[in-house]
Amino acid sequence: MSVKCFSIMCGILILTAAGVVAGDSTPVSIEQLRERSDLIVRGRVESKTCAEDERGRIYTKVEFTPAGVWKGEIEERDTIEIFHSGGVLGDKMVVARGQVRFDPGEDAVVFLIKNREGRNIVVGMALGKFRISGQGVYDDAALTSVSKAAEDKRTCISPAMRIPLSSLKERVMGGEE
Repeated sequence: MSVKCFSIMCGILILTAAGVVAGDSTPVSIEQLRERSDLIVRGRVESKTCAEDERGRIYTKVEFTPAGVWKGEIEERDTIEIFHSGGVLGDKMVVARGQVRFDPGEDAVVFLIKNREGRNIVVGMALGKFRISGQGVYDDAALTSVSKAAEDKRTCISPAMRIPLSSLKERVMGGEE
């Protein structure tokens, strides 16, 4: 085995042991999400479209109608655009483990930052999106993990993952530390 091959294998083992594999989600608090975000918005997903950039990477653009801004400022307009990697374009599908998922018509609270291109992206992938259901919210990252586990017949969705929308808003606005 060459020295280069050995070095690459050691690097992969170290990164894997450290949990730095793409798509792994390290739990973060709502307060940590708030601190990392430039913009936190409650709103509704209007639509999503997939496209391919000049380098051949597939991405998804989400049109999101704000119902309230909890942190930051937005321009006066009907929708904001949120981008994430992956999606389905024709017969091509790119999926990243832990990636945020948006469904047209859903209500959500999103924690956003700008990427290098100046586009809104969700902080921490699925960790930075909370799906609103009734007067409660579900952490999208937890639902993704539970949904995958449920597919594997190991668990099912627990009501314990749901917190009141008012509690999320209070924590985002700085009410709880």
